[in-house]
Amino acid sequence: MNYTHFSHYGHAMCTHCRTEFDLNYGMPTVLERLANNDTLIYMMCPECHAAYQSASKASRQSMANQCFINFKLKGNHSDGSFYPWAITTMLTMALNDFDPVAAIENGHGLAYEAYLATLSGTHEYCVVLDGIFLGAAKPKTSGAA
Repeated sequence: MNYTHFSHYGHAMCTHCRTEFDLNYGMPTVLERLANNDTLIYMMCPECHAAYQSASKASRQSMANQCFINFKLKGNHSDGSFYPWAITTMLTMALNDFDPVAAIENGHGLAYEAYLATLSGTHEYCVVLDGIFLGAAKPKTSGAA
């Protein structure tokens, strides 16, 4: 399989078994808390998700570890580009109306600085008119001890 391009919208690569699947049938399976206040959401194909749900705690951990290894250690082509993993974040999900297909295909659309500012709570963003972002800076309040 050539993972550099899928034939149509809504397909990605399972974070566990590395096979292409239709995101409409995938399920968010494993969450990983990030240091920047966001959470990575690893989606698995229906078969892997079902196996994960019925697995023992040790098997679940092993499957989650395989997802982390696939994404973090084996996630790049030799040319440095990323495989199209079925991974998104909580903020990206929120900005895409909690539609995992849209979140994975469209991303969050924010500059890195705006992404970090949103996570830090200094900016707020909302989505209007099918993907247009409006942003507003929140004033920092001086905290009284």
